[in-house]
Amino acid sequence: MNDLLLNHYIALLRDPQGSKQTFDTLQKSRLTRFAKSKAVKPYWLPVTVALDGIAGKIKTSYTEAVDYPLLILGAITNVPESRIRLSAVGEQKPWSTEPVDALATAGADPSSVGMNSPLFFPAPFVLAARNKLAVDFQNVTGVTTIGYYNFIALRVLAQSERDARIDSENDRDALAEINGNRNPRTVFLKMTVPFGTEPGKNVDGASIENRTTQEQDVPLLVLGATTPLENCLMSLTDSSGNIWSPSKVPVWAIASRSNTRKQPFSFFPKPFYLPTNSVLRGNFTNGINGNVEAADKDITFICQTP
Repeated sequence: MNDLLLNHYIALLRDPQGSKQTFDTLQKSRLTRFAKSKAVKPYWLPVTVALDGIAGKIKTSYTEAVDYPLLILGAITNVPESRIRLSAVGEQKPWSTEPVDALATAGADPSSVGMNSPLFFPAPFVLAARNKLAVDFQNVTGVTTIGYYNFIALRVLAQSERDARIDSENDRDALAEINGNRNPRTVFLKMTVPFGTEPGKNVDGASIENRTTQEQDVPLLVLGATTPLENCLMSLTDSSGNIWSPSKVPVWAIASRSNTRKQPFSFFPKPFYLPTNSVLRGNFTNGINGNVEAADKDITFICQTP
């Protein structure tokens, strides 16, 4: 919970007439947070590798090159019983001289440890536009599997980009919400994925496109997500065309596993701004390593008004 918001409510309940100072501090924080949500977007950068069942063999896979720089913050993987060496293409030094245990470099997906908790690096890494990260996978167990390693990142929009700036016309709803509503509120958005009821979608490789959340009459900051889904890939965009990843990523890279209840929500490194009357849009592909989703399930996004 936001400490400034909590402090404001405590001060308001203790002394309704004397809470102006905490309210002014809160309002400045809300404006700053909204401005940052316009300029900084959460982003997921996936790597996929086919481990061929030969123990000790090293195979290198690469992230996709994107047209803008990224701040790499951490990672999560479904191949904890492997060794990993990370590097950026063209750089002289890798992040380690030899492959190290995967869980020293990334959090694990819920099928491995019962909860998905990304590992965040002690310092962000700046990945230049059009550059790639290389991941050396060393197979430890000799098991044949499709491995996923997902970097959690931030896309920072340049100050010159229109979407990064607060505009009194386009952002009037958000500014009105901040200036006119003393009490930000929590909102939940639901996106249903009908792998069970839609014919032919409960098999490996089946795709479901264009699933959306409902439009809301207020702007929102999307803070995190949870879902009982675990065996599918997903990509997310919004009504404005902002993409969350260059391609589909495992659902557990973005949303926490709700039916473990050990970590109900996976919170994003920064909020994602969703304007009034906008939707989140998801595309899905069923199946990870031969396991499929066979029932309708929801993804729930936890949000807050600015």
